Amino acid sequence: MFLSEISALHVFIIHITVLVLLVLALIFFVIKGILVKRKKKMFQAIEGLLNEYVKADPLYAKLDRVNMPEYDYILTTRELKLYIMVIPNFTCGEICINSPTKWQFRRTYKDDIVRFVPRVDKLMRFDPPYEAGLRSKRLYIIYPNSKSLLRYINECEMEFVRPETDLNGTSVVTYQELLEHRDSIEL
Repeated sequence: MFLSEISALHVFIIHITVLVLLVLALIFFVIKGILVKRKKKMFQAIEGLLNEYVKADPLYAKLDRVNMPEYDYILTTRELKLYIMVIPNFTCGEICINSPTKWQFRRTYKDDIVRFVPRVDKLMRFDPPYEAGLRSKRLYIIYPNSKSLLRYINECEMEFVRPETDLNGTSVVTYQELLEHRDSIEL
């Protein structure tokens, strides 16, 4: 009798364990699906916006989506080859540029948790190949927006970053800024 009670208890524990694992797996796949869908929507929105620049000059302008760690898009115009990296900022927190290769997300100005922006250093260290007759430029697009874009000038002084601000040969602009002011980036 004692053995049958133990085996029934074991069977019950195994069923509960399997059920909990299935629920956790389901939650994982639902969250993963939401994140993939959100990222896909982000790239569709940015491609739609960048394609408007191509439509303005369809004879010479061209947009290429690339699978490179250094950048996500190449926008080519008559005079310029623009290497673009998209930075997801779905919480619309503030981004603080500590140095050219170290950027930090902050949810509020009191946020002490260090969350660095991934991949930023890849585009900053990328040296665009020379192409005769074309200037090259690097651009970061923050999607969808940022509460504020700040950069350190020195240890105790900061300034706001605008699309025309030169950050070691790159520019930073939010998707929202591009929607409202198409001329925010110089082409």
